[in-house]
Formats: sequence, structure tokens, C-alpha cells
Amino acid sequence: MEHHRRHLNFEKIKLNVRGRRFEVISSTLRNIPNTRLSSLDKNSKFYDVARDEYFFDRDPDVFNSIINLYVMGKLHIPKNVCGAVMKEEMTYWKIPHQKVSECCLRTFYQVEEDQGMIEEIKRAYEYTETLQTETSWKIKAWLMFDQPGSSIHAKVWHGFYMVVLLMSAVVYCLWTTPSLRTTLYLSAVTPEDYPFIKSGASLKLKQLILMDPIPTLFALEIFCLLVFTIEWTLHFSFCPQKVNFLKRPLNLINGLLVVCMWISFGLEFAKGHLAANSSTRELYFVCKAVNMMRLVLFLRLERQISTLRVLIMTIKGSMKELCLLLISFGMATMIFSTLIYYAEIHANDGFDSIQICMWWSVITMTTVGYGDYVPSTTIGYLVGVVCAVCGLLLLAMPIAIIASNFSEYYSHQKNRDRYITAIKSEINNSQMNGSGTSVKSNKTIPMNHNCT
Repeated sequence: MEHHRRHLNFEKIKLNVRGRRFEVISSTLRNIPNTRLSSLDKNSKFYDVARDEYFFDRDPDVFNSIINLYVMGKLHIPKNVCGAVMKEEMTYWKIPHQKVSECCLRTFYQVEEDQGMIEEIKRAYEYTETLQTETSWKIKAWLMFDQPGSSIHAKVWHGFYMVVLLMSAVVYCLWTTPSLRTTLYLSAVTPEDYPFIKSGASLKLKQLILMDPIPTLFALEIFCLLVFTIEWTLHFSFCPQKVNFLKRPLNLINGLLVVCMWISFGLEFAKGHLAANSSTRELYFVCKAVNMMRLVLFLRLERQISTLRVLIMTIKGSMKELCLLLISFGMATMIFSTLIYYAEIHANDGFDSIQICMWWSVITMTTVGYGDYVPSTTIGYLVGVVCAVCGLLLLAMPIAIIASNFSEYYSHQKNRDRYITAIKSEINNSQMNGSGTSVKSNKTIPMNHNCT
């Protein structure tokens, strides 16, 4: 009986994996129970009676690592094997994940990170070919506003829109130039009627309330305002999924920008209210400040500039790192502001409150160093040195991760572009070979389901 048991333990089992034969001792396969190989017997559907072997139609290169698992107790993943392939093979052979060696975890789980990036890039290339005839004109009109590369009309429109956007930014910057402002002609305000404007207002405030921009500058502002309003209205009207349209931050910023531009435009004709009411002045200043958000609309170029698209995806994919940066930076600010306050407790100049010390901490950790508040004691100098060094470390570590994410997204984006170019080239070649002449393929109309 003992001899028979020993014979079973040292019995050789023949395994045929796509023509490559492996021989293994039966006791070796029982080292990891509850797997496909450990439960093999001659009644199995994989057993070939004629050849006295088990046949599997699986990858023989990966199978070599599977066999090594039964010998060494840990699964080591070859560098030339995709993590997704290894996961499928492990599922087939019923190998639990905890058997993966820790030295191979990065290779094993890297595919999940890559898959997330790939899916996000694929969503940027979403296309559909099915359109209803009765609504095709609406879809084409929407595509003209939404997809810069969908047609010649779309390219022309987006080129014109970007020119207007650039002109609007220039007009905004020139709006406060003293030499480009003249006497009031949009409304009438007499400084004598408003003592605050006459005596207490700053020069900049007097300039904005008691002077108007030159007519040419004002006309350009009206033109840009009309273009932005018409573009956003038509873009929203033709969008087939209006809820998704309003969920996208860039569209909300565009809508908010249009509203603020109209409010500030209307208040240009009511300078008397600006001079008399502080709340109206604050509303006007807030709207004028928000108007500079028009520069964010340049992000719409991400449809045409792949690197800009990669930058946006990197920011989205690095939100955890950005939150970590903000949290750690906020904690460090509180710690060093408290330390410098009590380190300079006997000093008479500066650092009068924790709030001022927080300002000093932020400026020091970001290595800006305005010099408006500086320590004057030995302990204060020491706190300042530690604060500056910690600021460098806090900023460097998360930024390195974000830079790495950008590199990964950029690499996947380039591969995706090459992939699409190769497919288009193959389609064109097959059409030319099939008909003898180049035939224009049915145009695939881009339909981004986010309604951007």
C-alpha cells in the first residue's frame, strides 16, 4: 500500500499545450489545491487516451509560468506577457490572485491603470454611423458647433470662433488702458453728485466710472458678446442630449460667461447706479473679473490639439494627487504659521496674527518670498528654513506623480493616433485595390455622447 502511494506521488503526468509537451510529477500539481491542474484525472475531458496525455488549447509560454507556480509556490509574470493575458490564464487555470509574487504586482496590476487611460482616450474618439434622415440637418448643425473636424464648415466656424475669442481677450486687456478711455458718452455721471467718487474713490475706480472706453473698443466688445451668445444658444439648441450638455464644466463656464458679460454690458449704461450703490459696484467688478474666464474657452481646441486633450485628461486622472497636495499643503501651512507666530512672539514688527503667518507660510513654501514679512529671531530663522524645505518636498512629490500620469496619457494618445491612422490607411488601400480607383468611404460622423 505504501509502495502504491509512493508510486502515485511520483507518477509523471504528460501535458500537451498547443503542441508543446510538459511532464510534471503528480504530487507537484497537488501543491496548490482547488485548481484545474490539481484536479486532473483520466476521466477529464482534456485526457487523450490514445496518447496518454492531457491536451489544452492555451498559451504555452504563459503555461510555463503556471507550472513554475506549482514548483516554487509563487507566480512570476514574464516581462513579455501582458497583464491582461496573465489574468485570463489565471482565471482559466483557477489560480487565486494571492499567488502572484509581490515583485510582479506592478506588471500584474499595471494593465488596470492602462485600461482606465485607454477607455478615457477612447471616449474622446467616440463615433457613431447611425443617423436618422429626418434629423440629420440638426445633427450636422450641432456637429458644426461641437466637433471642429467634422466638416469644412465646422473647421471654418471654429477658426472664426477662436479668432473672436482671441480678439475678445485683447479687448478685455485694453479695456482699462487710460489712453483708450474717453469722457462719458454711454451715461451721464457728475462727480459732484457723488461725494464718494469725488473724494474717497481710487484712481482706478474713477477711471471705470467716470470714463467710457473709446467707441471702437466698445463696438468690438459688443461684436464679441453677440458671437458668444449666438454660439452658446445654437450649440445648446441643436444638442441632442441637453442634460449632458449642461453637465460639462466647459459649457457651464461658457454660459456663466455670457450671463456675466451681459450684466457688465448693461451696467456700462448705468454708471450713476455704480457711483451711488456699493452693491452694484461689487456686482459689476465681479462680473468683469469673471469675464476673463473667456480664456478657458481656448480649451475647446483640445478637439484638434491632442496634447491639450492629454493635459485635460491628466488633470482629471490626477484628482487624488491634487487633493493630496492641497490637504498636505494646508496642514503644513497651519503648522508653520503657528510655529512662526510663537517663534516671533517677542518681536514687535510683523506676524501680528495667525492669518498673517499663514500668508507668510504659503509664500515661503512656494519659494516666492515677497519679503513683506520676515523673521527676526534665531528660532524664526530656523522655522523659515524648515518651512521652505518642507514646501519643496510637498510640492515635488505629487507633481512628480502628475508628470508621470501625463507621460502615460501622452504615450497612450500617440499610440491611439497611430492606430487610427493605420486603420484608415488599410481601409483606403483595400478600397483602391477592390475598385481600381479611390472611393470615398461613408463618412463616420463623430458623436460625442457627452454633448460637449
